[in-house]
Amino acid sequence: MIIQLRNRLKETEHDQESNLREKNAAVEDLHRRLKQNVECIQQLNHQLNNLNKENIRQRSLVEQEISSRKSLELQLEAKEQTVMGLRAQIEARSFTSPSRDSTHIPNFDRSLRPCSKNGYFA
Repeated sequence: MIIQLRNRLKETEHDQESNLREKNAAVEDLHRRLKQNVECIQQLNHQLNNLNKENIRQRSLVEQEISSRKSLELQLEAKEQTVMGLRAQIEARSFTSPSRDSTHIPNFDRSLRPCSKNGYFA
């Protein structure tokens, strides 16, 4: 009976040692995977920070482009108004002094029209 108890005790010790080795291996595997995940997260955070910086830079460029576009649109509008004012002056002069020879006044309408395919004005 003592021999049987000793054998059972040895089997139990062997089983416990085996279970302990398996659990240690599992813990080591989890620890290795956890380290890999932390490294991966750090890498992703670094990439995210770089992307955020690039996003800020790109937004700044877009804002600059929008500002430039608005400025150019305002300049174009001012020039268009100037051209319309000059046309009105020319027309007013031609109506107020019909005795003058109006052939020296350029025809702005003609010069602003696009050319046809052959290069002549329409």
